[in-house]
Amino acid sequence: MVSVYKDLVAIYILTAALLIVGAGVALYYLDGYIWMAVVIVIVTIILFAVLKTLNKKALKRFSGEVFTLYNECHIKQYMDKLDSLMANKNSRANKSAYCYLSALGYEALGDADAAYERAQGITVRSHKSEYIKRMIDYHINKDQFVKAREYMAELTKMINTSRTTEIYKKSIEQYLQLRERKMRILKGDYEGAEEFFTEFLAQNEPLFLITRVSVSFSLGEVLYLKGDSVRAREYLVFASENGGDTKYKKQADEILAKIG
Repeated sequence: MVSVYKDLVAIYILTAALLIVGAGVALYYLDGYIWMAVVIVIVTIILFAVLKTLNKKALKRFSGEVFTLYNECHIKQYMDKLDSLMANKNSRANKSAYCYLSALGYEALGDADAAYERAQGITVRSHKSEYIKRMIDYHINKDQFVKAREYMAELTKMINTSRTTEIYKKSIEQYLQLRERKMRILKGDYEGAEEFFTEFLAQNEPLFLITRVSVSFSLGEVLYLKGDSVRAREYLVFASENGGDTKYKKQADEILAKIG
């Protein structure tokens, strides 16, 4: 992540150069291989510590500059920022991260084919769950529910058998619950959907705005499909007014136009 920001790269290179020069001077005056080895180990440890610190700083900065745009439904700005920071990075890890982050943006814009194509560039093992999520979304968007369920099963198995944080596990569980409910709605099964979305909004505070918008749209859509246009309007209007340039705003506007 440090490589995304030129100023942080410069700090790391300068720190490394100073440490190497200092180590060289120390080694020149030291007598004995043991002391030389000690100096090399110390320099290596310091460099790793500096890199770890800079990585944390870069992640915090990246989150503030990039993810905030996504979470607040400014998807095109989010995509532009990604391009400016990551599109020309050559490392395999950065290319993979760029692909999964931009695929997420295309999905939020409602461009399933572009999201699918960009997701093919996700090649790093640690990004595998993000690749699977994009495949789930793609196949649901194409009404290919059997294939979507295969990927959902794969994601469930991966999360249950890998070391990850409880927060991330919970986020995956919520993601899968929402996708399962979406498939049921697309097949015309609305039973329990209103209660599910209402409870989700009530019990999962605080929610990012994009999550609240997407779930509010889903609840409004279900109410509309059940014939309750009056109650549907409240949630659809929220999605429309707060959805920025996401697909949720566009879809909410389409239903609101039908309601009149």
